[in-house]
Amino acid sequence: MGMVLAVTYIVTALVVEAAILLGDLMVIRKRSDYLLYMTIRGEQRDDPEVVQLVKQYKAALGRFAIVIFVLSFGFFLCGEYASFAILYLTAWCTAAILGDYRLVKRYAGRMYELKKEKGWCRPVKQTNCKVDTAVSRRKKTFPVSELWMFLPLWICVGSFFWYFLRGTGNTVLLLFPVSNAVVVLLFFYLFHLAAHRKLKVYSEDSEINYILNKTAGRAWTACIVIEEILLCLYHFYLMVWLHSYMEEMKTNGAPADSVERWVLFAGASVLVMGLSVWTLLTAAARVGKVKKELAAGQEEFWKEDEDACWKNGYYYNPEDSSTFVENRCYGITTNMATVWGKITKWVLLGTLFVCIGLGIATLPLDFGTVTIVQKENGIEVRGGWYYKEKLAFEDIREVTLLTESPGLSRVFGSGMKHMALGEYHLKEYGSGRAIVYREAEYFILVEKTNGKLVIFSTDDAEEMLLCYETLKERERMSEK
Repeated sequence: MGMVLAVTYIVTALVVEAAILLGDLMVIRKRSDYLLYMTIRGEQRDDPEVVQLVKQYKAALGRFAIVIFVLSFGFFLCGEYASFAILYLTAWCTAAILGDYRLVKRYAGRMYELKKEKGWCRPVKQTNCKVDTAVSRRKKTFPVSELWMFLPLWICVGSFFWYFLRGTGNTVLLLFPVSNAVVVLLFFYLFHLAAHRKLKVYSEDSEINYILNKTAGRAWTACIVIEEILLCLYHFYLMVWLHSYMEEMKTNGAPADSVERWVLFAGASVLVMGLSVWTLLTAAARVGKVKKELAAGQEEFWKEDEDACWKNGYYYNPEDSSTFVENRCYGITTNMATVWGKITKWVLLGTLFVCIGLGIATLPLDFGTVTIVQKENGIEVRGGWYYKEKLAFEDIREVTLLTESPGLSRVFGSGMKHMALGEYHLKEYGSGRAIVYREAEYFILVEKTNGKLVIFSTDDAEEMLLCYETLKERERMSEK
């Protein structure tokens, strides 16, 4: 198994499992008014049946953690096959998420039934939500967690890793990871300024002042984090784009598709600028909306006792118009009864299907090979079903037979242990198209009349020699 693939899997599996288990432990915190998402306070927490149910939940959680941990080692049975690794990791993540959902749903439902049996439920009725109740529902609003800052930090770290792996020696490219580091530090400072800023006076009502300052703090800290993520991603994209363009210019001059590349660059720039402006306007609109709601005393309908909306482990309340609400145990969550809640569900399902599709689409790369198809006017090299290169005799300038593969550094394409497919940088030759069986005895390097390089090889040495003689003969004929 490739070291990079193994390390990536181990880190992913550990992070996913740690996140799931940490979330499951948060729902039974001692310093909380909620237990398994149910409102359990004071002496109710010491009730023998409640204590017993929590013990059963902890035991079930321990068994679940052990099973998921053991199943994670099944990944190493996938060997060198990236397709099997993707499919297994997808299946493992799906099993972990569904298993966690069923576990929490089971015990949250039991706690809700126990609460009803004990007569601890407050009367469930609808009331008008005026200014006072609107304030009380938002009192737990706080600036977004500093954990959000980890995503741009990892993008920054990733840009440095990419530079030292791909772009070492080009000092111009170093500007982009350094810019990411500056962005991370600067926006971390801005985040703290927004989170701990002085309170502003919006109204004579202290409660309204409190909630508006909290709302402003959350809106602007979220805006800062999103802007930081956009900038870090944009710098990373620019570094990869510029590296590819400079490598092509170095070997073949101006790329034939340079116009398309610049259009792609311009489109990405416009997209980032548009998202940045939209983020700023959304944050300002959020604060303005809450001001109007509180000033007008807008009426909403909600349930005084919302335990029934949490008994499945997530928030589902059709009578609450809020898309995002405070999670009863940690962070924020989505109201699954809203339009965006349903979109969230389908996005998660879509991600699952994409991962499965990606694993299936990788099968031809793991089990495919390189083949050569002879044609009247040239040859066609095929690798892994998806990669094809047509070499017309009239387009060939020079043919070279190599007894060992030059150093291959991937620019864009697929790289497996047995094949290298796509755009690669060929050590001592420059950038070119590679459709290579790595363990071949012979490699054929073709320089086309337009200056582009193509290198290919198959596992059949006799076929390679015959193909070389054919191409060389055509080269001699064209010279005459």
